[in-house]
Amino acid sequence: MFLLRGTGSTFLEVSQTNYGTGQLAVTGNTVRGKGNGVGLSYKRGANQLTVTSSGNLVSDVRTDRLVGSGVVLTAGV
Repeated sequence: MFLLRGTGSTFLEVSQTNYGTGQLAVTGNTVRGKGNGVGLSYKRGANQLTVTSSGNLVSDVRTDRLVGSGVVLTAGV
């Protein structure tokens, strides 16, 4: 579990994949804000990124999840 509290602009951010195809699992996290910012943000940069994102509890932020152009988002199995 990943628990963050605060007013930061983004609580958990992946900003780019360094090379090839990035594969990321983000599961079972708790993010609690104070009405501002983004809970989870996934961006791929110049390379490919596949994200499995499930079971996350995000509350009290302006945007729960931000998925950048070209990012493949799955719920997993």
